[in-house]
Amino acid sequence: MDSRNRQMHSDWPKGIVQQIKKAGEDAVLYTFCCAANWSRDQAYNNGEYSIFHLPDLSDFDGVILDVSNIRTRQVAEGIVERVRMAGIPAVTLEKQVSGFPCVAVDCYSAMTRMMEHLRESHHFQNFWLMAGPKDRDVSRQIEASFRDYLKSQDILIGEADVCYQDLDIESGREGFCKFMERHRKLPDVIVCASDAQAIGVCEELKAKGWSVPKDVAVTGFECFEGAYYYTPQITTVSRVGEKMGAMAVKALLSQIKGRTVADVIYCEPSLVTGESSGCHVTPEDMTAVMNRRIVERMEINAYREELLALESTLMQCRSMRSVAKALSEHMKSVSGSAFYMICDPRLERYSNAIDEGRVGNIEEDLSISVLSRTGLPKEMQVVYAREERERRDPMDQMVSGMFPLLDMDVAGDDMLLLPLHFGAYAVGYFAFKNVAEHLSKQVYLRIALMAQRRIEEMYREKKVTYMKRRLEALYKTDSLTGISNRMGYQRDGESLYRILRAKGKRTVALFCDLDHLKEINDTYGHRAGDAAILGMAAALKDCCGQNALVSRTGGDEFVVLAPYTSADELEVEIEDIRMALRQHATARHLPYELTASIGFAISCNSRDETLEVLIHTADEKMYEEKERHRRQNLTLRSQGKMKNKSWQMV
Repeated sequence: MDSRNRQMHSDWPKGIVQQIKKAGEDAVLYTFCCAANWSRDQAYNNGEYSIFHLPDLSDFDGVILDVSNIRTRQVAEGIVERVRMAGIPAVTLEKQVSGFPCVAVDCYSAMTRMMEHLRESHHFQNFWLMAGPKDRDVSRQIEASFRDYLKSQDILIGEADVCYQDLDIESGREGFCKFMERHRKLPDVIVCASDAQAIGVCEELKAKGWSVPKDVAVTGFECFEGAYYYTPQITTVSRVGEKMGAMAVKALLSQIKGRTVADVIYCEPSLVTGESSGCHVTPEDMTAVMNRRIVERMEINAYREELLALESTLMQCRSMRSVAKALSEHMKSVSGSAFYMICDPRLERYSNAIDEGRVGNIEEDLSISVLSRTGLPKEMQVVYAREERERRDPMDQMVSGMFPLLDMDVAGDDMLLLPLHFGAYAVGYFAFKNVAEHLSKQVYLRIALMAQRRIEEMYREKKVTYMKRRLEALYKTDSLTGISNRMGYQRDGESLYRILRAKGKRTVALFCDLDHLKEINDTYGHRAGDAAILGMAAALKDCCGQNALVSRTGGDEFVVLAPYTSADELEVEIEDIRMALRQHATARHLPYELTASIGFAISCNSRDETLEVLIHTADEKMYEEKERHRRQNLTLRSQGKMKNKSWQMV
């Protein structure tokens, strides 16, 4: 089911569980809930709807469907089609779906009783109706009853006397303002399709200096919890959510047992009169209301304080597991007998890869290639689990589908499942066991959203860290060869020199200059010159060891810094570099000899010695060797000396 403005239909699951236990039925309840219809961000809403892709409906004996609040038609139709394909019994709540029995509120009769009361007890003559959205069955029933009753009383209702609004408080305010744009004076009564609308109307009336019910009466519908506590107390109809849940599970179990069920099963609410329509409320009634309000206010304040503490703790969390643990510990009173966070395993692998620097390129972006827009994978990872009765440790295990991890074998047990996603991308889900009695606290969707935002923030932080690391690498890396550039040499070279010096080790610096690069470029083109540069870089990386810092500091200049071992090993290393250059030229059929002038210097770690002095010494020795090479002509492999310009790099 989808919530209404992030308020869960808490009465329905509660009524279902109560009826299962009362009847002694061998049944358990899984509730899949999201909060998609409050956001204007369709990508976010699609992520919320991912929870409906989680269950394999063929694993269940029956389904109770609530699609009344799902505003995305394709989503609602997709759920209905999946139920049909599963071939299992189903019952719908509130909204009728072809082929399925429906448990609905008899809103038509309830509104008729409301209108009879307003007309016969208060003798009202002028009415406005603030209806709900036109696409809701309940709203259509309310409007039809309103019009039919007034027609029977020969009271005319014009189009200006009806407006259509959402069912929240702000929509009530907006609707009243629309009415006032159409009319010059107030009616006797404003009839609203929800208590929240009625409260919004009352607030707007107060803001404009009018009094309820002295200047105008206001009524609500659907019995919003706050209607009991609002001043003036709202005239409305009784809450029937728990009764509807009980009736729905009765109908479903009857189908499972092969019994015939009526197409529509109506639940009739009763009229609840209040001060907003001018009705008298006895002191005994008000005392009970105030006592109830005080207790619930104390509970609400306690939950708010715990949510604030949770929010503070979440900001310190650096892993999914720590987020889940914070939820479990801060919300112990409402997290039930078990709590799980189950996620796409690719998410943690991606996170670890970033932490360990193993993400290879920017295209491995979390939101591009790692996660899915089409639901969750079959294999999921248990990131966190807290169980009271079970003696097992399922954390880190991989699970396929919902079962057996979330299997329940005690009749009357229930499980609430909420989505975890980044925008449109499904990440995982939360599971709370045996919480039906606590759903009226309306904390579950909120804590799931808080956890979701923190986890998304964590991965954005990781992404920023990764991007910084990538940018820093690009800043310090030579784009042609992949080794350090001059900037990287200046930053990392000094650091390596200081570390070796602090450890009492000597540093060897090689200054290498690729011979005849200008002539190679002029004769064979820059691609051939690039081949020579790549050969030089490869030779240095292959021959100088993992502890060496190899850098290209200029067009044909390379510097190597490494721990000094011995004169013999250094001599062998330099010869290996020359050999590697020759092999590179031969393997790639280069039409020239690949040689380099190499000078070296070894630190003595004296007090006044610096890396700059060391490099300068190696540079001078390189130029001495370069001068010897300069006296020699460039040797070419091709027969047509200085004429072969069609060479292609291999």
